[in-house]
Amino acid sequence: MAGASLPADAAQLCLWRTGLSAPTVFVVETKEANKVQQDFADGVELLEFQSYPDGSGRRSRSVVKTEALDAVTSEYATIRLTGVMPNG
Repeated sequence: MAGASLPADAAQLCLWRTGLSAPTVFVVETKEANKVQQDFADGVELLEFQSYPDGSGRRSRSVVKTEALDAVTSEYATIRLTGVMPNG
């Protein structure tokens, strides 16, 4: 989501696939990202998650084999400076 900020309850779930130098990124709800990371750490065979709802509320479901991944990371929404108040 280059140039766009994430909703407060969203995260970018980054799946680092074996043999690729860059991750595959999905925008998901924070709770989904946390669950996928925990499942990966626990060695669950299949990682399942739903995308963040689009403007019409639709979501897509993804299933990835854990053995195809080297790592799972997440990037969360942060506070961003949206304006500057003049001093004085």
